Amino acid sequence: MAPTAHGASGKVGGNVSYPTWQAWQKPLAQPAGARAVLVINLSERPQDISVSFKSLGVAQGRRVAATDAWTGAPAPSAVGAHGLSLAGVASHDSVFLVLES
Repeated sequence: MAPTAHGASGKVGGNVSYPTWQAWQKPLAQPAGARAVLVINLSERPQDISVSFKSLGVAQGRRVAATDAWTGAPAPSAVGAHGLSLAGVASHDSVFLVLES
């Protein structure tokens, strides 16, 4: 593994660990209470990714519906009891959803 320059100082450090996935969320004005959620697989391999509703700012105990942000198709398989459960997200791919509760 090659050293990586990082930070504002540009100093070369040793081995650095990076996350294998990221989740971003943003409240939407319409519909009321909805959130846009983007989950990105940063890994070189496909992976299953779970993101809790709590970490996305969704209140516990509420029924949540997911819609694919690109196609508008319902995405019920993405919603688990306590959060998103995304199976087999391809390497360097993403899942973009709108959550309504």
